Amino acid sequence: MGYNPPTNDPLEVLRRQQEAAARRSREALVAGGTQPFQSVRKLQAQIAELQAQAQELAEQAAAIEAVNDQQSAIITDLSAKQARIDALDLQVLRMAANHAAQSGITLGTSAASYAPLSFTVPAGFTSAIVTGHSAMAVGASTVNAAQMTTRIQGADGQFMNVYPDPNFANGATDFARTLTGLTGGGVVTVETRAYSQAGGVSAFITTTATVIFAKSV
Repeated sequence: MGYNPPTNDPLEVLRRQQEAAARRSREALVAGGTQPFQSVRKLQAQIAELQAQAQELAEQAAAIEAVNDQQSAIITDLSAKQARIDALDLQVLRMAANHAAQSGITLGTSAASYAPLSFTVPAGFTSAIVTGHSAMAVGASTVNAAQMTTRIQGADGQFMNVYPDPNFANGATDFARTLTGLTGGGVVTVETRAYSQAGGVSAFITTTATVIFAKSV
């Protein structure tokens, strides 16, 4: 840097002041390095990173939405299938069950019907699977065996013996049939048949039955 002798020339003084200001600006830039430019680049990098994160989040949201749509479609399909199954069940099958009890019975030597049940055939149904259960208790004064069976629609199962006991005796039996050729409004009957070898036996009898009506589709 050269030496400038003192001067009173206004123009020279102004020139020297401008040179001094320019020199100070250059020195300030040199002392500060490239910090302003580094700050800009750092900000640009942060913006780019945020944009990348936003893009990734958008892609994840789209993937989640696709999964939700797929699950919704599966649920809709399953609901439709279940509705068809429910409708098919209503068309093809219908179940009924009932129970009857009869007390104060004195058994004779000929089989008779007790605790009867009846089921009306629904319209449009043509067949049925019928399961019957009979139970009997006989009094303590019984001195001879009693016999019992379940009758379904006029057909008897196997007769079972109920033998006397010092207190009381009881027994049970089951029978099942498949009925075809039924018509709506008809009746399916289930009852217990019982008798004693010598007659005069007091008894309590119950009949329980389940009927599954079916029709062709």
